[in-house]
Amino acid sequence: MSESLPKSQKPEAPAMGERRARWGFGYQDKVATERILNFLRKDLRAGASEFEGVRLADLEAGRVDDFVLVWKESVEGNSIKWSAGAAKFTWGDLVGASGLLRDLVKGWKRLHNNWTKRTITVRLHTNRLPSANKHHAQLISSISLAEFVKKYWSSGPAAADSDDACKAWHKIAHYVGLSGSELTAFAAHCELAFGQDQPPLLRHTSLDERHYLAQFDSLHKAIATWLTNNPDSVFIERNYLLSAIGLQSSHFGLIQRFPDPDIPYERNHSGADQLKALVDTTTGGYLAVLGAAGVGKSTLVQDVLTNSKYPLLVPYYAFLPRTEGNRDRAEALTFFQDVVARLDRFDDARRSLGVTNVVQGRDAFRYHMRRANQRYTRERHKTIVLIDGLDYAMREVSLQAPVLNELPHPDEVPKGFLMILCGQPQAFNPGSIPSGVAGRVKDGRRRLEITGLSRQEVHTLVSKLGKPTRGEERDALYEASRGNPLILTYLLSLLEQEDGTSVKRAVKLAGQFEGSIDQYYQERLAVPLQSGQLRQILGLLCRAAPTLPTKWIAEWPEYETIQELYQQILAPFVRINDGQMRFLHDSLVAFLRKETRSQLLESDPVTDERRFHSILADRANGRSCVDPIGRARVVYLMQAQEHAKVLEQLSSEWLRSGMSKFLP
Repeated sequence: MSESLPKSQKPEAPAMGERRARWGFGYQDKVATERILNFLRKDLRAGASEFEGVRLADLEAGRVDDFVLVWKESVEGNSIKWSAGAAKFTWGDLVGASGLLRDLVKGWKRLHNNWTKRTITVRLHTNRLPSANKHHAQLISSISLAEFVKKYWSSGPAAADSDDACKAWHKIAHYVGLSGSELTAFAAHCELAFGQDQPPLLRHTSLDERHYLAQFDSLHKAIATWLTNNPDSVFIERNYLLSAIGLQSSHFGLIQRFPDPDIPYERNHSGADQLKALVDTTTGGYLAVLGAAGVGKSTLVQDVLTNSKYPLLVPYYAFLPRTEGNRDRAEALTFFQDVVARLDRFDDARRSLGVTNVVQGRDAFRYHMRRANQRYTRERHKTIVLIDGLDYAMREVSLQAPVLNELPHPDEVPKGFLMILCGQPQAFNPGSIPSGVAGRVKDGRRRLEITGLSRQEVHTLVSKLGKPTRGEERDALYEASRGNPLILTYLLSLLEQEDGTSVKRAVKLAGQFEGSIDQYYQERLAVPLQSGQLRQILGLLCRAAPTLPTKWIAEWPEYETIQELYQQILAPFVRINDGQMRFLHDSLVAFLRKETRSQLLESDPVTDERRFHSILADRANGRSCVDPIGRARVVYLMQAQEHAKVLEQLSSEWLRSGMSKFLP
């Protein structure tokens, strides 16, 4: 007599031992790994998340239980049959006494019962080839299995089928117990995959293939680990599968559209025409679009290129106003992950999924340049990659691998692949970008400098405002701003603050623009930047932006000084609405961040940044998760690299306090 189980041990389901044993190093598990990777790749390249996960050895799926793939609207059950001898698959194997087709029908019906609102597909996957022989002793003698599968199976029974095919369908219907529309539906949702070799089938010749093989091995091992750690579970979720190959779902889907400007917008028609002509006449390589901050470069470039004439455009914004995470956008890895993912949608030949490191990203980017050249040769369609915000990216300190350092040498960029760089003039100097790229875009035929709106365009823009102005006043605004929409905004902001402010007084307060935004800010802010106390205040304000509620600022010990600073200096450059102080343009934020760091030669800008953010974190302490200041404190602590305090802040109690606000 066998010994009874100890009382503390739960009896195991009869199929559980088999379930654990199924995942090894054979044909079945490698087929599952390959199909999972293929569908994850398809999702990533479509920018979707339809694939939900996989059920392994699903005890509720009948004979299609080897693995069941699950999407939001469909389910696929798989039956895997592998034979070392690989004898040809015959009609008897499919519809004989022990044929597989009846098992596929049963699995199809069981999945229908379990997933009533999803489309059900079943799949036979085998390394055996279908027999091409015809023999009078076969169950179906008039047509070979190979011919029938190739010509008739996927479309199901049809009136136009040959007599031999009709006889075969009649035999199949009798064997599986289906007829009419039900048999047609089953055939349409049953894939017979014969002659499938053991995956992965790669030659290991390229970095892309080596990365795919590494992902294949990682996923295979991760699923085996999951089975060991979760013996009573069936479903492996998408996020686990992605993380197993080194990808995170949060890495995808960056916003890559420049927002509508806060600055009043009037199209720069001359700049738009010049840019369009430059793009249309340049077959490949680099183009540079440069100009002072606020002149409208980003909006203009987006306006021109967002056109059906440029279907292969991939814009990348290394900086976006009013967006968290701009520091990450300046990293090369973020750039490669985002841009390569979108280039993959134009050409899906790359095997590996996503980008996990800079070396892989560099290789994938150059691969797409070569493919773009081939596409251009065939179809004359240029692939355009726009990198905007170079000047903001160059100001970020202590990056692991700046995107500006990863710009390929001009000789590597082929015809059919156009790289448009957009930023302020200082971003195009050698040292800010690779010297080869800087030298190439010095060529006047490869650069466009946006100089501002015309006099008439300024008149048109000002006339749209609520405050009436005369022609000579509009001329004065044009002369003071040189057509730069940002400087014009500063002038108009002063005009609108008080009804009694004249154009002459606004020009006197805001000053004349001479073409350099940094010089303009330096002249306006020279006095406060010479004071240690005021420089400290400006440093805190610019790093707290955009989260600057006036109630919070009123709690600062320097509040009285801030009020004076606002009235005497900052009024043209900030706006206070609905209890929030907001800088009108991020160029001033970037300028102040640079100018408020220590000016000593031996100073460390990274240490300065941490110090400012540590002060802000202290001033934001004690706020709930519902309070924007409370949430901003997490960002400040991260920037200050005070990781222990981050973990303390993100306590369960603190997070729960915000659930009533953010969850239904």
